[in-house]
Amino acid sequence: MNQLAPPVDLSQLQTFYEVARLGSVRRAAEVLHCSQPAVSHRLRALQEDLGVALFERVGRTLALTAAGDRLRHQCQDLFALSQNIRDAVRADSETIHGTVTIGTYPTVSSQLLVPALHQLLVEHRALQVTLKLGFTEPLCDELRSGNADILLLIGAERHPGLQMKTVGRDALVAVMSPTLAPRRRGQVSPEELRNLRYLCWSGPRDPTFEAAQGYAQRHGLLTERSPLVPHTETLRALAVAGAGYTILPSYTARAEVQAGHLVALAPKGLKNRLSFQLITRRGQVVTAALRAVEQALIGLQFDISRRPRQPATRRT
Repeated sequence: MNQLAPPVDLSQLQTFYEVARLGSVRRAAEVLHCSQPAVSHRLRALQEDLGVALFERVGRTLALTAAGDRLRHQCQDLFALSQNIRDAVRADSETIHGTVTIGTYPTVSSQLLVPALHQLLVEHRALQVTLKLGFTEPLCDELRSGNADILLLIGAERHPGLQMKTVGRDALVAVMSPTLAPRRRGQVSPEELRNLRYLCWSGPRDPTFEAAQGYAQRHGLLTERSPLVPHTETLRALAVAGAGYTILPSYTARAEVQAGHLVALAPKGLKNRLSFQLITRRGQVVTAALRAVEQALIGLQFDISRRPRQPATRRT
């Protein structure tokens, strides 16, 4: 009778996954809070145990082999299953406790999440909420592997193993200082925008900003005068200062528009309805903690046009 091989060391798999995800032994060591030699030792031990090479050197960088790429996807499934086991054990508890990790964009975190986080911290003192900030594809990888529990993203494409729920709408708007704006509300034409300097996003690939850049290129708005800026808050600050205009989701400029520091106009001809989506894993155990977080996120005010209702004044 054949003797079963011992199980693969989970700490070695976790180390491999972080190196594969981050593309660096040094960065993986920082995340895992261990030394670089310890990371390298675990990788060697795992490759010896499996009998295959998982990485290959390409210049100064590490690249996954075909076997390494397969193992990376298998690790995502394994870590997600591990998280499901932990959640299932806690699911019958009436007390809302434990940790829920929300993945979202930095701008959503700073512009939208504060009311929801405040509500959760006040109502559920035993609940710990953590944030992972990034862009769509890396955050979906984090969710699939169990390193995040729920995502709040804009316009994400369908991903295998993930399920999406639309919870809000927003729009792309051209934002500029009142001194530059041709009007205070309504639409602005490409011809009017050509008279102003376009402030262009140049950060990581993202569907929302690709729509804005495509519009700018089709209408000749992107020129050699356009500064390339990989930071939403800097684009917004430049617009407030009167350096030009930029095209952003309206929620990112809500405070400045309501304070009168910016004017938000709809670019004529831009199909600009955006969907906010809550994303979870298929088959994920829905704990009381995750349900509380989901309800708090659903209650957020997304669209800039939805202002808090003012109490009616009685006429005397």
